[in-house]
Amino acid sequence: MIGTITPDLPEARVHRPILILVLLVSAAAIAAPHPDAFDPAVAGPSLGAAHGFGTAHPEVAAVRVPDRSIELDGVLDEAAWEVGPLAGGFTMMEPERGGRSSQITTFKVVYDSRAVYFGVACFETDPALTSSVLCRRDNLRNSDLVSIYIDPYLDRASGYNFRVSPHGVLADCTIADQWDRDWSWDAVWDARTHRDERGWYVEVAVPFDAIRYRPGDNRAWGLQVYRWMHGRGEDSGWTAWPRDADDTGFFALFGTLTGLSGLEATRALHVTPYVLGGVTNAQAPGSDPLDGYHNSGLDLKYAVTADLTLNATFLPDFAQVEADPAVLNLSPFETSYEERRPFFVEGSQDFDFQGWSLLYSRRIGTGRENARIRAAGKLTGKTAGDVTVAALVASTDATLDGQGWNPLKSGVHRADYGVLRLGRESDDGARSVHVMQTLVVRDPSDPREDDGPRDHRDAAVTGVDWQWNFLDRAWRAE
Repeated sequence: MIGTITPDLPEARVHRPILILVLLVSAAAIAAPHPDAFDPAVAGPSLGAAHGFGTAHPEVAAVRVPDRSIELDGVLDEAAWEVGPLAGGFTMMEPERGGRSSQITTFKVVYDSRAVYFGVACFETDPALTSSVLCRRDNLRNSDLVSIYIDPYLDRASGYNFRVSPHGVLADCTIADQWDRDWSWDAVWDARTHRDERGWYVEVAVPFDAIRYRPGDNRAWGLQVYRWMHGRGEDSGWTAWPRDADDTGFFALFGTLTGLSGLEATRALHVTPYVLGGVTNAQAPGSDPLDGYHNSGLDLKYAVTADLTLNATFLPDFAQVEADPAVLNLSPFETSYEERRPFFVEGSQDFDFQGWSLLYSRRIGTGRENARIRAAGKLTGKTAGDVTVAALVASTDATLDGQGWNPLKSGVHRADYGVLRLGRESDDGARSVHVMQTLVVRDPSDPREDDGPRDHRDAAVTGVDWQWNFLDRAWRAE
């Protein structure tokens, strides 16, 4: 029998508020971070009595979780966050360096076969002081932020920095020689944030194929988690450093992330081809009214190993690169222009020579009419013996009238460039030595090459630089 049941209206009015209350409480429980996983009362303090700045190299273990067990939403309510130790006890850096932070910050680290995940809870007793503005990537201003530094080689001298604001704005860079930051580096990683009445929270996912690391078991990374509170004018970190350590760097005082096992070498390959063409109407008497042109090429990035990355470009197109500003130079010295081409900007700090400019990449593929780069390659990273490698090769020429950018036809004024820099660091980055070689070879058989002695056409430079920090890094010789 089919019929219609009509509920008793007065009884429904009595129970409807209770039902709504139950639904609201359930929704709040779902939206809130996991009550146990990031409870500040669970975190043991990392601040110790030594020097008043914290325990030397505090440790936290990363825990492996099943793949896809983290849903990147900033809520921190996944079961995967219930495992593993909770780190906290942040030390204030400013305005009172070495004191206890006025606000509580805790974090956990988990990983799977694809990425390492950081969950950070930024508790705030007065949420109105949390500041955040929308802005472009790598341009965080006037905002609270969480900044995560990792040192995958544990060399205490170099690594990566990932920053996130409460609005989810991202910033990232690589760091070499303690302080040399490269903001042109834009890795493929992601983060999500969530805010409530207790503060704000962030989940960060850093894919293994976005960084260089040493594969294997029982690996340890350097780690620093830093928090800036713009509304309070205060910053704090999991580890802190005294003011007199600013000149010698802070990687040496990072904590240690342990428990990383089963890390496999990635073989990521990224290929970006391009095809560019157009037609112009000359509107000149006696000439072809339609003048067409076309260019094509590609960029390639390949992880040779987890430690070495190969970048290559074939007939690159830099037409969209920002133009150089106008400079009025009345001196007898050449104007030195800033490098803006992405292929040469990314990783340029790997070729630094203690402040000397042995490599001026703006000479490559420029300086002549119709000059072009036919092909260029760059290999950077570390070998199994902890030897840093930075190598660059490029082949250039200038196209003839009517030749266009045909890759199968060689132009004139051909030249080959080569740069190699090798180095070795020891004692947690306190000592390092590097050797560098640059070479330019021009084709002497080119009839259009300027006349003159062979030595004026080719060039080679060899250099050695070293650095030694001693007396607990209070002094440095280089």
